[in-house]
Amino acid sequence: MATTIAYPVADVLLLALIVGGLAVIGRWPDRALGVLVVALAMETGVDCVYFFQASQGSYVEGGLLDAAWMLVAMLFATAAVLRTSTAPSPSSHRRRNPEPLIGAAAVVGVALLTYDAVAEIDRPPSSC
Repeated sequence: MATTIAYPVADVLLLALIVGGLAVIGRWPDRALGVLVVALAMETGVDCVYFFQASQGSYVEGGLLDAAWMLVAMLFATAAVLRTSTAPSPSSHRRRNPEPLIGAAAVVGVALLTYDAVAEIDRPPSSC
């Protein structure tokens, strides 16, 4: 139970640290930091819902809560690849934009996980 409550508490502390830092610098962040703040806020909410469901014994694996964690992971990945508002390097015009490929991979991954969760697939028993 201590681990279950530790995640929402750590999420709230990290979110407060980021929002406090933004208040100190006095400006809205660039796209990457904005997506990171949104992802962290969503993760805080999802972790809080998980805490309440786990404490009541009503958490079900493979439900909407797990899909929300996948969405949060996609937002963290998106924040990692977004370009910041700093000046581009001289060699940056030769590089390809990785965002469409990463987005497509994320959509395919979520689609496969969703199909696996809802499809009735006969799997052989595990040998482990």
